Formats: sequence, C-alpha cells, structure tokens
Amino acid sequence: MTTTPQTPVAASFDRRGFLRIGGLSAASFAVLAACGGEAPGAGPEVIPQSGTAPPLAEAPTVTVSDGMLLRTATSLHYNGIDLISALDKLGALGVAKSAASAYAEVLKAQADVLSAALSEIGGTPFEASNPVVDRKIVQPALALVEASDSKEDDGARLVHAFVSLAAAVHLALVPHLSLPELRQTSMQIGTVHATASALLAAAISPDNVVSETAVAAAAPSATTTTVADVGLPTTAAAAASDEEPALPVLAPVEIYQVPGAFGALSPVQIVLGNSTATDAAKRVQLGLDTPSLNSYILDDQTA
Repeated sequence: MTTTPQTPVAASFDRRGFLRIGGLSAASFAVLAACGGEAPGAGPEVIPQSGTAPPLAEAPTVTVSDGMLLRTATSLHYNGIDLISALDKLGALGVAKSAASAYAEVLKAQADVLSAALSEIGGTPFEASNPVVDRKIVQPALALVEASDSKEDDGARLVHAFVSLAAAVHLALVPHLSLPELRQTSMQIGTVHATASALLAAAISPDNVVSETAVAAAAPSATTTTVADVGLPTTAAAAASDEEPALPVLAPVEIYQVPGAFGALSPVQIVLGNSTATDAAKRVQLGLDTPSLNSYILDDQTA
C-alpha cells in the first residue's frame, strides 16, 4: 500500500494580512468592552445608546358612539352622491344613468334623515364626504374608470358596487347602535339600498337571476349538489394548448340578483381599468369594504 505524503501548508502572514486580522480583533474587543461583559457570555447591564429616544405617544381613547356611527353613515351617502356626479361627467354611467341620477336624490334624502336623527340625540351632523373613503376607494376607482376601454360598463358596475356597499354598511350598523329607533332607521335605509342594488343588477346583467329554488338547492344538505345545477357561477378549467399563453385579462365580476332576507357583509368585489394597459391603468380587482375605526367620522371631526 503506497502512502502519498501530504504536503504541509505553512501559515503565511504578510504585513497587510496581519493588519486585517489585528483590526478585526481590535474591533471585536471594543464591542465586548462596550457591552461590559467581563466573563465570556455575560450580557450588558445597560444597553448603550446615542441620544435620547422620544417618548412613545399614547393612542387617544375613542368611544364608538351612536353619533359617530351616524356621522360615518351620513358621510358615505355624500361619497355616493359625489361618485355618481363624477361618473356622469365622465359619461360613464351607461345603463345605470337613469337609475343612478334618480338615486342621487334618494341618497341626499337619506343623508338628511340621518342628520335629523343625529340632531335628536344631541349630535352634530356631518354633511360632507368621508375623506378616507374618498381617498382610498372613490378616487382610485374613478381613475380606473376614466382610463377604461369599457368605461360605461365599468361605471355602471361601480355604482352598483357602491350601492351594495351602502346596504352592507347599514346592515353592519344595526347591532352597534344602542337605541331601537336608530336601529330601525338604519334597517329601513339599508333595505332601500338593497332594493336599489337589485334593480341596478337587473339593468347590468338581466339574465343573471338566481331563483329562490336555486338558493334553497345550494344550501348544505346530504345530497351533493353542484353550483352548475343551481345556476350559480362556475370556474371552468382552461383547455390545454401549445400556443404561448396570452397575458391574462381580468373579466368583470359577475353580478347576480340573489333573493334573501339578509344582505352580505363581505367586501364588494369589482374589476375596473383598461384591458390593454400594463401600467397603473390596467384592469385590477378592488374590494370595497365597510368602514372601520380608521374611517369613522369622530364626534368632534369637522368637514
């Protein structure tokens, strides 16, 4: 058995290498000294810092009152009025133009009712659009509609989505309002919104009607029932192809007239934008959600 001797590798440190190692060692010892650890593994008693950190500001305590909820609901009605007006100026109301124009007057009447109810409990009416909703929902949606290559259809769908959102808002308010008469007012207004939403859905997608029988059949049961059996939307698998797939274009969210005693509280989904754009104007799906603490109109907030 032949053994190949291993050639020893001599450690060679030139002056430059020594300075590198020496600098690293010096920096390491400086860190240890600053931490104050005399024994290996000992942690610092006080973490050194440069300057003085500012004290953390405490979040203000806010009580969600009936007045705050009514002010927030009122503000959304003005958001709806402004939205319909802006879409009308863009010529983007499409099949919803007549209904939307009439509904703007209903929104104002409902806002007046909410303001009167607020005054009766000693609150101050808020007769202006909700700034957070305008900034995060209305303006981005309007920009997409303006750039859309299906402007009238997108505009009509946006009106429907906002009216559906208003119905959800008033439904969500009911368990949070403390006075029975306020809960009744919110339910009545929400019912009007829900009816308007169904009428707009009929104008936009007249064939998309889910019957009460279909809704009952779609309920969980021992019998397996597919969504195709009851006339609800389905997702079909894409056919295989050797061709280069085209860039996906978001299709409009289907709008259905669904009968029921209660409305939905989930975000309202809508697709807006330009199908040929690749920048900020491209078609995207938005979710319109009911207001939360960051968009409530506070009792002392001014327009």
